[in-house]
Amino acid sequence: MKTNLKEINSYTRQLDVTITWNLIEKDYQVEFNRARSRYSMPGFRKGNVPVTIVKKNLGPSIDANFAENSINTYYRKALEELQIIPINKASIDNLNFKEGLDLSFTAHFEVHPEVNLPKFKKKFKIKVVRYLPEDVDVEQTLTNYQEQHAMIKTVETGAKSGNFIRGDFQIIDESGLPVSGSKLEDQYIRIGFGMFKETAEKVFLGAKVGDEIEVTIHGKDKPLNYQVKVNRVEEQILPELNNELAKTINAKFNT
Repeated sequence: MKTNLKEINSYTRQLDVTITWNLIEKDYQVEFNRARSRYSMPGFRKGNVPVTIVKKNLGPSIDANFAENSINTYYRKALEELQIIPINKASIDNLNFKEGLDLSFTAHFEVHPEVNLPKFKKKFKIKVVRYLPEDVDVEQTLTNYQEQHAMIKTVETGAKSGNFIRGDFQIIDESGLPVSGSKLEDQYIRIGFGMFKETAEKVFLGAKVGDEIEVTIHGKDKPLNYQVKVNRVEEQILPELNNELAKTINAKFNT
């Protein structure tokens, strides 16, 4: 097998490959015999059509199939010999082959470009911003981690600030009638947080499963009145800050 590698630019390569007939003759004969065994025509049994007739009728298609099937094999071998690793699928052109002659083709592909950094004579100073966490940052990070590993407990005695409520939210008009197509089912909120603070929190305090509560939420454009049916009240149980919790971060970690 002969190969010729050309560098088109810093990342594009052209690889010309030629495989001599003596290297592929046996493989071609296998392909030819396979095609002949499947070929039939009037006056001959399947697989017994004379070789000369098969070559006349099927020769060009056998040559084309053999060439297409051989490209991938010899393209990989050429890359291995040249120790090249392409970063994309090659485009193949200039494919030439006929029984008794060499098989040749050209592959175009891309490789990682070589990057040569210049040798700087001057020294550069680089400013690095170092973030020094304060106590409040540490506490917030620990709280966030506790919440990630928290357990959820169902509350039956009435909702308290910080509890979670899962319910169906129905927008109602000024007269208290439901607005068609505006029901949000199985929504999850935390009272005392976000939009459910102060006045919007008070109406949920003490709420239990099955209660229906009216609340006004102040949005960007205008306040919206909701009728909320409480489906569940839940409490978040935070784990203690101890060695067991620390080991969920790193099994070898000790506080």
